[in-house]
Amino acid sequence: MAIDPSYQAKGILTDGFSSTRKSLSQLFPVSKLANCMLHATFKLPAQIQGVTKSIRQTLRGQFCRIFFVNNARKTPNNRSLGQRLRRFVEQVKHLAGEENGQRVHRWISRKKARWHVLFADANIPKTTTPIDQLHNAIDRKLFMMKGFHHEQGSQRVFLNGLAILANLIPYQRWAINSGKCAIEVEGGKVPTKDWFLNLQILTSGGFQ
Repeated sequence: MAIDPSYQAKGILTDGFSSTRKSLSQLFPVSKLANCMLHATFKLPAQIQGVTKSIRQTLRGQFCRIFFVNNARKTPNNRSLGQRLRRFVEQVKHLAGEENGQRVHRWISRKKARWHVLFADANIPKTTTPIDQLHNAIDRKLFMMKGFHHEQGSQRVFLNGLAILANLIPYQRWAINSGKCAIEVEGGKVPTKDWFLNLQILTSGGFQ
């Protein structure tokens, strides 16, 4: 299918990772960037410390409902979203203390602009799909690498490095091939039982 070379994405949903967002801003300067509400819900508990799990779960559920109510509206209502966020901060202070309330307030202040974009444009989805989440995970690994941020950086070298790293990390204990790395699963042999030492040995000659 032919793609118009002048095409520009109108709205893009991200997980809020700064390197990915900055790169997208450069690639699509006129596009609206919004933060996924699913990721926001997942990250909220880390902002609430020193309280029981049940309190964190209660606050997480209340936070999720803020997005659900606004998502259900047929027309944008950014003012209502702002009011609900302020009420939520007060609820955090009531259930988890002033310090947690202030921490959540600062976190919301950094994120809320992207949430307003989310509800101001009905064409932007509210949550990422599983394939989007996979792409975001790859983006995080790639854009973290300093080789992408200077003129002499080589994308090929870092992609090769990422592939080697992925092939040597052993599968987790609940996997079918737990304790083995991808090379072993395919019938190959590695020098030692220590995956990190294997990485050093097998890459000691540098990437070619």
